[in-house]
Amino acid sequence: MNCASLSPISTACYPGILKHRCSSLDAHNSSVLVFDCNGFIVSANNSFINTFGFNYDDINGKRINDIAGRMLDYDTFNVVSKQLEENRYWKGEAEVYSNSGTRNICHISIGEFYSKIDAATKYYAVLTDLSEIKEKDEALQRLIYFDELTGIPSRASLLVELNKKIEVAKVFGEKFALLAIGLDRFKLINESLGHDSGDIVLGVVASRLALRCSDQNASLYRFAGDEFIIILNHYNSISDINKFALSLRECIGIPIVLDDHENISVSVSIGISTYPNDGTSRSELLSNAGVAMSNSKLNIGQFFSFYDSEMTLQVKESLNLEYELSRAIKKDEFMLVYQPVIDPENERIVGGEALIRWLHPKKGLISPIHFIPVAEDTGLIVDIGEWVIDNTIKQIREWIDIGINPGVIAINIASKQIDMKLFKLISCCLEKYKVPASSIELELTESSLVGADEEVILTLDSLRELGVKLAIDDFGTGYSSLSYLTAYSIDKLKIDRSFIRYIEDNSRSRELVKAIISMAHALSLEVQAEGIETEWQRDYITSSGCEYLQGYLFAKPVTADLFAQALKTQILPK
Repeated sequence: MNCASLSPISTACYPGILKHRCSSLDAHNSSVLVFDCNGFIVSANNSFINTFGFNYDDINGKRINDIAGRMLDYDTFNVVSKQLEENRYWKGEAEVYSNSGTRNICHISIGEFYSKIDAATKYYAVLTDLSEIKEKDEALQRLIYFDELTGIPSRASLLVELNKKIEVAKVFGEKFALLAIGLDRFKLINESLGHDSGDIVLGVVASRLALRCSDQNASLYRFAGDEFIIILNHYNSISDINKFALSLRECIGIPIVLDDHENISVSVSIGISTYPNDGTSRSELLSNAGVAMSNSKLNIGQFFSFYDSEMTLQVKESLNLEYELSRAIKKDEFMLVYQPVIDPENERIVGGEALIRWLHPKKGLISPIHFIPVAEDTGLIVDIGEWVIDNTIKQIREWIDIGINPGVIAINIASKQIDMKLFKLISCCLEKYKVPASSIELELTESSLVGADEEVILTLDSLRELGVKLAIDDFGTGYSSLSYLTAYSIDKLKIDRSFIRYIEDNSRSRELVKAIISMAHALSLEVQAEGIETEWQRDYITSSGCEYLQGYLFAKPVTADLFAQALKTQILPK
């Protein structure tokens, strides 16, 4: 690095002392070297000495070339020298090596100044260590552009890379596919097994997808929650995408072993959009892939879907349903119907199940099959559940006031409702309407009990102490584990209709139903079978020891007035 007229330095010997140990330089946080026009170092501050591991003897009487040659790599040294020769000034970032060989990233400024002390032109070199800043910046970039849980690129990274991919595809006329991947029923895993188990599942799924992507020239990103995005960078035909999607399902379908050695199987729904057919912008491609994924989730058995324009209409209808459902709560558009529960010994009505219906002002009566899934996804199920509880207990009071004993009325409870707010709500309603707690039975899903937290346990215990009965709804369709049955004070099991449906023709179904009834009795639980539609089913279930029956053989759900009439006359409504 030549100074003076920036011609080679004279070989004349320079006195072997640092002429200027200026205290003002030591107040400077950056490292500072001062050298004269012959290239000899005349001053250095403490920051330079400490940062780069030199002592004053190391630089005493040395030329800047000697020090710079050790601190900069060959190419950088030459670039800096050339710039100084041409412009007498240089600044930029460079790797700088300390006396011990440690690498630092520094911002360097080199220029000339006039020293009034000895009336001479000198040169300064200011080195600001950026290593810590760079490390923090890299850490921040990693937080932004990589998902902390799975280690794969994040949504932010996807948005940047997808823009680049589109620009390249426009220039070179390329095509590529976007696959939106969502885990099925992932909320159920979190709610029943806990978020730690959910994190394990996400980590394993990400690893498997990443491995498959590495084989297929594809890029994987975690988009949000349980959703991933894959950019398939090249494909020759739609069959290539089909094969890739099938391979993803295969790798995800392998059971995952959790920390407690429990195996869990997960499935995915995939939506696919292609560039340029399904969009030429980032937002179009992501939105359409998401719409296609939602379509896959809605169509059981169709685990992947290619986007088409009609799907957008379906999504709009779903969003409209969500809005109308929120409005229905405020405008009291719901009604309750009641399906009788029968004692098979005498076929008398001993209670019923309260079931919600939506009386839409334009579409008429809407079955819960169509709106309950939307309510659960949006959280509106809590408000709807509160409405059902209040109106059911109110209706029991009205029946009692006209001299009718309704028996035990069952109310369905969603897992999101089970907290101490539920206990307070039911307590208040029972008190407000002066209804005995033994008049209601709460039907709980298996998933709401498996792996339940302390608040769920406390809530259910408190309700049992209050006198409310508890039943497991649709037993056999979830985890069907004996362990949680013994952990709670459950009164009844309800056998799901899917088991009842096949008992006439399937011996295995018959044995399974018998085994459930026997197990329940061993645990001192009563059993109720739902979905009884034939006399053969009734007779078999009754002979197996089932205490309660429910189904269309006896009665469909009816209005409160018809249910009251049936209770009074004990004539089943047809």
